[in-house]
Amino acid sequence: MSAPSKQRLKELLTWIADIEAHKGYPISKGPKNPDGDIPNEVFSALKYLADHGFCQPEYLEQHNDMRWHWAEPVRITSQGLDWLSADGGLTAEKRTLTVKFDEEQFRALLIAKVDQSDATEEEKSKVKEAISKGSTVVLQAALTEATKAGIAALPHGFQWLQKLFVG
Repeated sequence: MSAPSKQRLKELLTWIADIEAHKGYPISKGPKNPDGDIPNEVFSALKYLADHGFCQPEYLEQHNDMRWHWAEPVRITSQGLDWLSADGGLTAEKRTLTVKFDEEQFRALLIAKVDQSDATEEEKSKVKEAISKGSTVVLQAALTEATKAGIAALPHGFQWLQKLFVG
C-alpha cells in the first residue's frame, strides 16, 4: 500500500476541517464510484490521516474481507489543523528553540570584542556608542549573525558536535 498524494490528503483534510458545513466529515456524503460505493482510496487516505493524528474517525476499520467498516463523522484534530496552516500553527511553535540572552550582557560581549580590535580609539568609540544605543531588533539580528558565524568558525566542528551530541 502506498501513501496517498499530499495534495489528495490536503484536499480531504480541508473538507474534514469544514466543521461549519459538515460538523465533521460524513464519509457517506463524500466521493462515490460510479456504482455508488465509496472508493477504497478515500478510506485508505482517511486511515493514513488518522494514523498520523491528523483526523479522528468515529470508527474506521478494514476487516479481513478487505471491506471497510466505519461510523461517522470524521473530525480534524489540532495536529491536522496545524498541518493545513501556512505557518504550521502551534505544532511549529512547539518545535521552536528559544534562547534568551540578557541584552546588557550581550552588549557587554560585543563591546569587549570591539575593545580587542585593532581599530583606532575613535572608531572603537563610535561602534561602542552605536552598540550601547542599538535597539533590541538590531541586537537580535546581531545575535543571529554572531551565532551563524560562530558555528561556521568552529574548529573541528564535526568532532565537537559528535562529542556533544553522541558522546
